[in-house]
Amino acid sequence: MGTKVKKSQENKGLIAISKTLARAKDGMSMQEKKLMAICLSKIEWKNVANNLEIWMDKEEIMELLGSTIDSSDRSTYLRKLAQETVRHSELHFSGEDKDEWEDMPLFTRRKSTKNQLMMELYQGAADLVQGLECEYITLFLRDILRFDSNIDGLRAYTLYEHLRMNSDNRRTNTRIISTKEFKELFNIPKDGKGSYMRENGGFDRANFEKRVIEPVLKMLGTCEHVVLHERGRKPNGERIYYTKLKKHGLVQGYELMYTINKYPRAVKPETIIDVQENPVDLKIAQDVKEGKKKPKKNTFNNFEGRKYDFNNLESQLLK
Repeated sequence: MGTKVKKSQENKGLIAISKTLARAKDGMSMQEKKLMAICLSKIEWKNVANNLEIWMDKEEIMELLGSTIDSSDRSTYLRKLAQETVRHSELHFSGEDKDEWEDMPLFTRRKSTKNQLMMELYQGAADLVQGLECEYITLFLRDILRFDSNIDGLRAYTLYEHLRMNSDNRRTNTRIISTKEFKELFNIPKDGKGSYMRENGGFDRANFEKRVIEPVLKMLGTCEHVVLHERGRKPNGERIYYTKLKKHGLVQGYELMYTINKYPRAVKPETIIDVQENPVDLKIAQDVKEGKKKPKKNTFNNFEGRKYDFNNLESQLLK
């Protein structure tokens, strides 16, 4: 039996998955993705574990999932959730040629005791989530847990992974996503029911933006690790997180700007958006955090033209 993780030992910080796993297709719902993320938060992902069993506290799982299910129904709920997560965790990898493919599960077995739930990693997939040295992305557990457990939340998670796959931690990232790419990313059909194509062949862009893009970006706008930049406001004050790019009056794509907050538990997203414009200053702050430089009085106040409070940044990084 693997080592059971106590609630006090739970790591609510960054988790990591290989880029290969991020590119794979699976059938998990958003609630199942959350259970997967909780599992992965127990792994020391830079190390290789001999034991593939991941033990979790049941009460903790329910708390992290924000579940309001009565305690008398908890056992049934968690058993079904674990079963569905294992069943839907089969990963599908495709090569350049249609004859090149591989399918494998991420989890193979689950087990329950009175207070603990165990999920076992498949041996062949273990190197996708542990022993990671390169070609991996980090995700923030708290970001994943705040996504709604519906289709909008699942799309937000998918875009969250996509932006992490196409990001540079050192500077502001710009990503232009076409309508076609959005539809492919979210598995929205090209035509027919649910495609947002009108009977006359036209595209219902207004509804596509209202029902697909905006709910997803609104959810992503609350994240602490992938920090979307606000691009404007609607008359009602609602934030806009994209710029619509047009050519000859036709929409070519949606431009997103975002920054990766390497210290989501220590630094506020709005601070990161300001600081990323001055990477030298951020390097000083990081050196202070890592003990390479001692904090000095007014260290962060002697830069001309700053519009943010470096004393505040320093205190956040030193937490």
